[in-house]
Amino acid sequence: MPDSSEKIAAVVLAGGRSRRMQDDKRLLPFGNTNLLNHCVQTLKKQCSLVLVNSNSAIPGCDLPLVTDRHQGTAGPLDGVISSLQWLTEAHPQYTHLLTAPVDCPFLPDDFAKSLWQARRPNTVVIAASDGRQHYTCALWPIELLTRLQNYFDGGGRAFKNFVNENDTSVVEFPTAELDPFFNINEPRDYHYALSLLQNKSSHP
Repeated sequence: MPDSSEKIAAVVLAGGRSRRMQDDKRLLPFGNTNLLNHCVQTLKKQCSLVLVNSNSAIPGCDLPLVTDRHQGTAGPLDGVISSLQWLTEAHPQYTHLLTAPVDCPFLPDDFAKSLWQARRPNTVVIAASDGRQHYTCALWPIELLTRLQNYFDGGGRAFKNFVNENDTSVVEFPTAELDPFFNINEPRDYHYALSLLQNKSSHP
């Protein structure tokens, strides 16, 4: 676990409705567990505290559960804000929040460390791959909470607009073997992810 682990808490954004999957993404079998636990296990190796943002109970989940302020209606930005707010109240010793969606099963082992090394005051650090920025895979300093709340309360919902209006750092991750931020949106993505996982297991 990197030295930064005592400064960074992580949250799995798992509040989506999985409309295109027509199933609960969080509980989809993945390896010897499910998607949620797989993501949690990856983040636990990099951060000393992991929580879950979800608007409904999750069977078998014993991690801190943070619900959205506007449950189910405002998208993942509300999940980030709600998690930052919870963190400031419950664990004020943490200075940053690492976010990752539940449907990204191949997060890099140096995800937290790489974003931490690119941090600057009042700056969002965003992961990128193949030239694309992944706004839900990011490192958020606690000091941005008020700015995020003001943006949201003013009607803002898109990560991109907030990012464009504020200081950001971008960390590009390699995609030689696979895109570490590949995400599962629909059944064919899930089956492709399973094939990638099997291939990784066969060639560690």
